[in-house]
Order: sequence, then C-alpha cells, then structure tokens
Amino acid sequence: MLSKDQLSRAFNGRLNINPSDLDNLKCSHCSNDKFDQVFMVKKIPAVLSPTGKKIMLPIPVFECTKCKETCKEMFPEELEKGVASGGL
Repeated sequence: MLSKDQLSRAFNGRLNINPSDLDNLKCSHCSNDKFDQVFMVKKIPAVLSPTGKKIMLPIPVFECTKCKETCKEMFPEELEKGVASGGL
C-alpha cells in the first residue's frame, strides 16, 4: 500500500488523504479484497498496425486472488465498452 507521502507525491502535493481512512475495493463476486495484476493481450492486425506487422498488446488488469474473477471495475476505460458488450 502506498504511504501518505507517496500518495502526496503522486498527486503533486494536492492530495491530503490518509490511506488507512480509505475503503478497500472488494471483488463483486466473492467480496475478497486482494487482487493480482494479470495481463489481457489484445491482437492488433497487421493492416491496423503502424508497423505493418501484427502486434500483441498486453493490457494490465486485476484478478481476485480468491475466485480469479477479473475486476471489471478497474478495467482501463477503453476496454469497459468491450466488457459490457461481451466483446472481451
């Protein structure tokens, strides 16, 4: 967990929050509050790639350590529409 000083530096001194006062995010499936960072890999076809070659793009996401459910609440914004529509 980040210390108060680390949080303050991350927000250029504009944040005055004590981390122990904050709620933990919990898994929507099992209510566990521990997560592992895993990667979703997107394939960019050669025709869309700036190099003209197929590219594999790793995207960090979080997975519950207990039930292995992917935490969609912390998905990158660009992926939320794909998750909501079943596209991922």
